[in-house]
Amino acid sequence: MDLSLIVVVVILTALAFDFTNGFHDTANAMATSIATKALKPRTAVIIAGVLNLIGAFLSVEVAKTISSGLVDDTKTIIVALVLVGLAAGIYAALRRRPINADNVNDVPAPKPVAVAA
Repeated sequence: MDLSLIVVVVILTALAFDFTNGFHDTANAMATSIATKALKPRTAVIIAGVLNLIGAFLSVEVAKTISSGLVDDTKTIIVALVLVGLAAGIYAALRRRPINADNVNDVPAPKPVAVAA
């Protein structure tokens, strides 16, 4: 397999993951503002999009950590990693499980208890 094709597949997969991850981040960050009617949904999504874009350019610490030798390129099979990531995403979507890492440990909120006055 040509190396340039692998690079294109990896980049497209990363962009797709980042796009879906943005949906979840926006929902997490803006749910309270929308539910309390402090912001209209359109305004909240625009604010979240702008701030996420700004945040992506403010820090590259994660990329620096990964490129510092934490991951050994010579032993990593890129195609296998891409396929495993795609399979996990498809499985999670079909099972309606959280795809975003922020939501993995979320538990449902407890049911409200009626208090007698």
